Amino acid sequence: MIISCEIIRDLLPLYYDNVCSRESRVLVERHLSDCSSCREVLDVISDEITRQFNMADEAKPLREMQTFLMKTKSKSFIRGAVITVLICAALIGVFIGLTQLRIIPISSDLLEVSGFCQLSDKSFIIVDYTINDNIHVRRIKYTIDKDGRFYMTPLRTIINERLPDSLLIYPRQLSIHPDSYDTEITAIYFGPVGNGILVWEKGMDMPVSSEDFESIMGAKE
Repeated sequence: MIISCEIIRDLLPLYYDNVCSRESRVLVERHLSDCSSCREVLDVISDEITRQFNMADEAKPLREMQTFLMKTKSKSFIRGAVITVLICAALIGVFIGLTQLRIIPISSDLLEVSGFCQLSDKSFIIVDYTINDNIHVRRIKYTIDKDGRFYMTPLRTIINERLPDSLLIYPRQLSIHPDSYDTEITAIYFGPVGNGILVWEKGMDMPVSSEDFESIMGAKE
């Protein structure tokens, strides 16, 4: 039985891949033994498939490199994002610490006491003071030691905002209630503990406030 080259060439890919039936393989081999042109077609198929495999093998390192670079890029992005978040968190923490939490005493060089007095019933001692810069005061800390030395310490954070021009330096007042402390007050200081300005100490006269001032204090109470 004579089989045309067209039929054989249709079978060659299956023959090359060894997926054709036994009968087809016998027919192809018989034909190839006598047909040089079909053998050339088979050689072309073999060369093409081999070339495709070689191209795939050559492209494999490139694909592996691309995969590695993508993974490295992703890891670098994640690492960079984490580092950025940590840096931002640290900066925010430092800012909050310097502007809200880290409170320090104001130097005595910036403090001035302009006067003090006591209410006639001795319930309050009033101290007039000035801070000689235009920087915000966070709070006043009251401390009394075992010997009765009473300190009024103005505190501010390391980083502080300036007050508006409408609130330039002006006298302010602090009040002390002597009966609220178990220890008798023997001296009053304005400023940092151990380095404050002496306002009053036992043995000094304590001026009594005016009636007008006491009426104002009574109205505030």
